Amino acid sequence: MVRYKRKPAKINIRRLLFRITLRRIFTASNIVIIGGMLLVLSGGAAVWALHNNSVLKERQLKQVALRQDATAGAGTTVPGVSTPDAKKSEDVHSAQKSINSGSSPQQILHTASAVTTGAGGISAVGNTVAPANRRAMWVWDDSIALSVSNENQLFGFASAKGVQTLYFYSEGLIDSNPAALKAFISAAAAHSLDVEMLFGEPEWVFTSGHAAAVGYMKKAAALADALPAGSRPVGAHFDVEPKLGSDPQGIATQYLDLLDALRAAKGPLRFGADTSMAFDYQIVTRNGTSKELTKWVIDATDAVTLMSYRDHASAPDGIIDHGAMTVVYAASVGKRATLGVETTCGLDPEKITFCEEGNAFMEAELGKVKSYYGGSAGFNGVAIHDYDAYRILAP
Repeated sequence: MVRYKRKPAKINIRRLLFRITLRRIFTASNIVIIGGMLLVLSGGAAVWALHNNSVLKERQLKQVALRQDATAGAGTTVPGVSTPDAKKSEDVHSAQKSINSGSSPQQILHTASAVTTGAGGISAVGNTVAPANRRAMWVWDDSIALSVSNENQLFGFASAKGVQTLYFYSEGLIDSNPAALKAFISAAAAHSLDVEMLFGEPEWVFTSGHAAAVGYMKKAAALADALPAGSRPVGAHFDVEPKLGSDPQGIATQYLDLLDALRAAKGPLRFGADTSMAFDYQIVTRNGTSKELTKWVIDATDAVTLMSYRDHASAPDGIIDHGAMTVVYAASVGKRATLGVETTCGLDPEKITFCEEGNAFMEAELGKVKSYYGGSAGFNGVAIHDYDAYRILAP
């Protein structure tokens, strides 16, 4: 077959320039279109992230609002009760004396005690840190359990700050992803950290909410039973924080009924609850006996964490004053209490958080608390609220 050589085509300069221009326009359009698609996709991811973050932030703001309401007035005045700081201090010392007639407050506070991890439970990871040196931390961001990197950051921070116990928010994961929650608890145990599964909704205080709360306690007990020894949560920690309002006796009665129901369902877990300084001022009559709500709550639980949210240790209106009734009464009934402090910024009044003072000042004040209560049979160290705020607290 004869192959013919193809004649070289004539070059049309105008046509060539026109094609080049079209190609450039087409390429630029593609870039704009692709860029627009990327913006849409990134915008969608941002919206998704903002939604998840807003859900977490909404919960954190709800907790902060409850704490501000419960702690801002404690030590000054409570609705229906006129109790200035000086009178509060006087009443606390009177209460201390009445617990153990014939002994001074200091003798009661500094009763020698065995090294334990708190009444009602033993460390799941063999932690033998003396009670006075123990430190807990609230962790509300449950998404940490879905990321090994975030877990390791949390565990590293806890180790650096001397934290032995995490109050880890478990309400969402125990429903949606119990496997991730189990894995987190086991990983924490591998880092010598005890976990108290944290639950809490304000509406649970009412009788209508009791079944939901008890349901979570039962789920927590079942989850603990399913884990091997040495990798189990040490407790279930409930943050309900009732607002006593205009019917303190009625609401307190419903709350104490809730605590009784939770205790009955706790299984092998230590049952802990957050308490308010305002409870010291509320006398509640139950089964023919009248005493402060603080004492009723201690009676109903294995251990309590008092939200003693003040930015200084000493009197007047300090952590030591506000913690006295709780620690002394806990000791008198063979239990222990943890004293909690706040680090969240932007709270009003400023006296309820260490945000403005920073970490070094907070540590110095917590040292004073430990020095005062260190020998008490009712003192189980301190707790910091919360991980998100604590890790960015100014030096």
